[in-house]
Amino acid sequence: MEKPSSILYREFSNSIANVINQSGLPAFVMIPVIQSVLHELDEISNRQYKADVEAYENSLKEKTE
Repeated sequence: MEKPSSILYREFSNSIANVINQSGLPAFVMIPVIQSVLHELDEISNRQYKADVEAYENSLKEKTE
């Protein structure tokens, strides 16, 4: 069985918190880095959504053919 999303979420959140806490960097340094990562994740998420929509639409077309 794969780990449930709720467990993965908690582990991911804790990992990020640990890295932030252990970095020793002030918040004003971390904020732009985190914003950049968030921007990249947003782009990845949008690309994945578009790919999922395309795959779903193609599967619907195959079912009707």
